[in-house]
Formats: sequence, structure tokens, C-alpha cells
Amino acid sequence: MTHSSTSFRPSTTWSTLLLRDAGSAPRRFDPSTPLHEQVLIRSTGTPSSCWLFQGAHDGSGYGCVRFKQKNYRVHVVMYEAAFGDIPDGLHLDHLCRVRDCCNPGHLEAVEPHENSYTRSRWVGNGLPRTTHCRRGHEWTEENTYLRPDGDGRQCRACIEIRWRHQAEMARGG
Repeated sequence: MTHSSTSFRPSTTWSTLLLRDAGSAPRRFDPSTPLHEQVLIRSTGTPSSCWLFQGAHDGSGYGCVRFKQKNYRVHVVMYEAAFGDIPDGLHLDHLCRVRDCCNPGHLEAVEPHENSYTRSRWVGNGLPRTTHCRRGHEWTEENTYLRPDGDGRQCRACIEIRWRHQAEMARGG
């Protein structure tokens, strides 16, 4: 059974946690608080929009957390909190095409080939329909580095910022 945004309505508790200021969340996860609630207080959005996780992200752009000595992707945590375990053999598809979105209503458990097909409908050789990178730089031909392995793109302005930061850190700054 799959679930879509039309079948999911966040509870009042979830909405209250989501609408809090994500910047006020404690730095460490509290083991006595359910993990999905801790993900919510570290996310921004409204009950009907994408819930963007404000914590760490893995190399693929998915929000991730470490809790009780185990790593989790936040969209999986939220889907399972809302709907239960992901059925064996299925993958989660972000219907909104936003990898750091953890709104369960934007997630659907699908066959792997269907998830691949959905990704192939993105604009520009598998690239999402966004116009700006995560930091707000516009995706232009000059500012976009297409990875040679075909696995996405990188913002050249962000690459430059990262290089400068690394150079500064190497100098002891």
C-alpha cells in the first residue's frame, strides 16, 4: 500500500513541533524524545509544504541524523512514524523532488524501477526543477558543474566557498 500527500494530515502535535523555530532546537538529540519529534523540531515549513530538515545532510543531499549510535535518513524516520515500516523491496520516492524534505505526505513507497523512472522525468539529465542551489546561487550554465559520473550537479559558487574555507582552515584560520 502506498501513501500520498492526499492521505496524510499531520497531527496537531506534529504541526506544533514543525512550526517552532528550528534554530531553537537543542544541539544534541535527547534519547528520551521520539526521534521523529526531534526531526520535526529541526525542520522548517508549514503542514502542507515541504518540511526542510535544518540539520546534517549526506553527500546525496538527504537529511540525516545519528541517534543512539545509529545513522538514519530523516525522510525514512518521518515516513515510518506516519505510516509504519517501508514494505520490503520498496524505496521512498520524494514526490516533491526535494531530497531534504521530510514531509511524509510528500513521500511514496514505490518499486525501485518506478523511482528511477520518476527521477528520469526531472529536467536536464536527472536534475531537479530547482532554479537555485541550497545556498541561493542561481543554476546557470556558468555556475553549474555537471559531475562526470552523471550523478547530479554542483554549484560552482559553493565549490569556491568550500575551497576558500578549506584553504583558510589549512592556514590555521
